[in-house]
Amino acid sequence: MRRGEREITDISAIQQVLHEALYCNVALCDADRPYVVPVSFGYEAAAAGGMDVPSIRLAGVSPVGSGPSQGLGWLYFHCAGEGRTLELLARNPSVSFSVVSTAQIVTGPTACQFSCRYRSVLGGGVAAIVQDEAQRRHGLDCIMRHYGFPGTADYDPKALAKTTVVAIKIEALTGKANT
Repeated sequence: MRRGEREITDISAIQQVLHEALYCNVALCDADRPYVVPVSFGYEAAAAGGMDVPSIRLAGVSPVGSGPSQGLGWLYFHCAGEGRTLELLARNPSVSFSVVSTAQIVTGPTACQFSCRYRSVLGGGVAAIVQDEAQRRHGLDCIMRHYGFPGTADYDPKALAKTTVVAIKIEALTGKANT
């Protein structure tokens, strides 16, 4: 990071930004062009030993807690059962994402004295569609908790059948702040 003094290195501070952000931009690969989609999301941290993170079985993606690295957790989002996002994920499951919490413009007497106060997190990982119904519910519960819903939700079976849940196994996280 070019401005090292702005880097957030404490994982709990990075997680706080993830918990406070209102939405997430997910970047997918579309041949030679990026495709970015804003999504509602939920973040689930990897606990020591991976005990609090479900052992999600995704094709080609090792579950958190399996192997020497416990991972950085999971990011969940939902989408329709068809469309560009799913088409791109089928071709290339590598994704990046960004979230921003607490963004505020700071004005100044000249253009070069304007600034922005912010806290942000960039991440990357491997995404896959969650197939198991219990794990899909778990992902949706993470999203709902992110937006203030307490506990476990009771989902309408018809709506649940139409909802696709995507899980991103987080492999990299970087935080930056100008406060």
